[in-house]
Amino acid sequence: MEFEKVELACGSPLHVMELPHLRSVSMAVLMNAGTRDEQYPHEAGIAHAFEHLVFRGSSRFPTSKKISAHVDKDGGGLGAWTSHEGTCFFGQLLTKRMDCLVECLYHLLRQPLFREKDCEIEIQPIIEEILGGNDDPDVLIDDTFREIAYGSHPLGRKILGTRESLQGLTREHLLDYHKTYCHPGNFTFFALGNITARDVQASFDRFFESSWSGPKNIRTPQPEILRSSNAKVILKDIEQVHAYIGTPVGPGRERETKAIGFFSHMLDGDSMSYPLFQEVRDKLGLCYSIGASLEKETDHSLFSIAINTEIEKLQRALSTIYAVIEKSKNNKTLFAKTKRRAVGQLTLAFEKPANIIESAIAKCIYEETKSPATIIREIESLEFEEVKAAAERWMQPEKFVCVCISPKNFKS
Repeated sequence: MEFEKVELACGSPLHVMELPHLRSVSMAVLMNAGTRDEQYPHEAGIAHAFEHLVFRGSSRFPTSKKISAHVDKDGGGLGAWTSHEGTCFFGQLLTKRMDCLVECLYHLLRQPLFREKDCEIEIQPIIEEILGGNDDPDVLIDDTFREIAYGSHPLGRKILGTRESLQGLTREHLLDYHKTYCHPGNFTFFALGNITARDVQASFDRFFESSWSGPKNIRTPQPEILRSSNAKVILKDIEQVHAYIGTPVGPGRERETKAIGFFSHMLDGDSMSYPLFQEVRDKLGLCYSIGASLEKETDHSLFSIAINTEIEKLQRALSTIYAVIEKSKNNKTLFAKTKRRAVGQLTLAFEKPANIIESAIAKCIYEETKSPATIIREIESLEFEEVKAAAERWMQPEKFVCVCISPKNFKS
C-alpha cells in the first residue's frame, strides 16, 4: 500500500491510495493553519471557530442541514478537526458519488458565508464546550499540562480559546482568516479507496479552480521554551488526583524524537503486560488507569505519562513511575518485545482505511506523508542503543513538569 502523489490544477499536492477491494472513498483537505497561527490573544480560538462556522452555510449549501443531507442520504458523512498546527476537513462516501464529496469539500472551503447571526449562534456551543472541559478533569489537565510544559510557546495555547476572545470575534475576523489561510496554496489533499489517481485528480480539478490560490503559510521555527513554573495544582470537587508528568522533546520529524516515541511504547505498550501497568497497577494497586504517550509536532513534541489515583497514593505512584523509566532504559528484552508488538499493532491498524488516512494527515503536519510500509520500516530500523541514548537525554525527572487536578484536600 503506497500513496501516489500528483499535483492538482490549483497547485496543491494530492496523495492517493488505491484500495480496489473497498466500495467507498475517503477524502481530506488539510489546511496548513491552526491554533499557533492565531493573532494571540485577541483572536484566540479563531482557528477552531473557523472550523465550526464553515459548516453553517455556503453559497451552494446555505445551511448545515443542506450540506450534511447532500452526503448522509447515502450513508456518508463530513467532519473536521483543529489542532495547533493544522485544520482538517474530511468525508467518506460511496465511490459512485465521489464527485458529490469533492463538491461538498469545495463549497465548505471556497465560499463560506460567515453570516453575523451564524457567528453569534455558533460561538455559544463553543463556549459551552469550554465550560464542559473546565468541568472535566481529563480535558482540563490536558490543556493545563500543555500550557505549563510549553510555557510561552504557541504550542501551549488552548485550541478552544477563551470566552472573552470568542465573544470578540466578528465576521470580518473570519473573512480575513479565510483569505489568509484557506486557499489551495495552503492545502494538501488526500484520497483513499476504490478509486484511481486519475479519476480523483480529474474530480478535484473540476471544482478547485487554478485561479484560486495564495501563499503557503510558512512558520518561523520557535525552538526556545520559556517557562515560569514546572508545576501546577488545580483544586476541584473530585475524588481522585489526575496527574500528568512529562516534558517537551525534539521536533516530530527527528529520528531521536521517534526513538522517544518508541520508548513511550516500551513503558506503556497499550497492554497490561508492559511495565507501567505491571509495576504501578498490577503489583502495587496504585491506580486504575495509567499510560504514556508522545504527541509529535513541528518545533517540539510532548511526552507525557498520565495517572489517576487517590491523594495518599500519588507520591508512591510517581516514585514507582520514575523507577520504571530508569529500569526500562536498559532493558533489551523489553525493546525487542516492543518492536515486535509495534509492528504488529501498526499492521493490524492499517487494515482499516480510516487509520491509514489519519496517519498520513498527522505525519504531513510535522514531516511528510508516508505509506504504512514506510512507517513500519522506520520502526524496524530503530536500534536499542539510539532509543537508550534518547531516553537518557530526555527521560530525566529534573526535566519533567508536573500538573495535578486534585481534590480540595490536596497538600503538596
